[in-house]
Amino acid sequence: MVLCASFLTLSLPPLLSRAEPIGYPYSAYATLSNTWGSEDEDGYKFDGYGEQGIDWLRLGASRWLFNTFVGVAGTVSDQKERYWDNKAGPRAGLKLRWEGPAPGSGWSNMAVGVRAENYQYYGDNQPYDSDTRFVLFLEAAIGGDWKKK
Repeated sequence: MVLCASFLTLSLPPLLSRAEPIGYPYSAYATLSNTWGSEDEDGYKFDGYGEQGIDWLRLGASRWLFNTFVGVAGTVSDQKERYWDNKAGPRAGLKLRWEGPAPGSGWSNMAVGVRAENYQYYGDNQPYDSDTRFVLFLEAAIGGDWKKK
């Protein structure tokens, strides 16, 4: 399923437009956390994600762009028996994304789309299970610096 979505993600846009891509946006995040006082979630956890996309066309004169992307996401926990906190896998999809300004000389972005993802889960450092699924999503983020003009 992920291979099929990856094929569509990479081959469909050239059929829609023979023009050069508008951009090659990328994004990534990582979080290291430690939870205590919880019976089920104590311990350290690392979450990470990386994505590379291609903006293929702009919708009219708007800030909306048609984008395809591939990425990888994962979570690692010091609790090796918790397979749901120990997973990794690829993603591929398409989305309409919007970028614009925000208060305080900031930035904002929004996206709506669909992606295919496949996670391999690990329990006690051994492959435990896998899950392939399609996900409809809505993303939004905003940031900036109130001191900068």
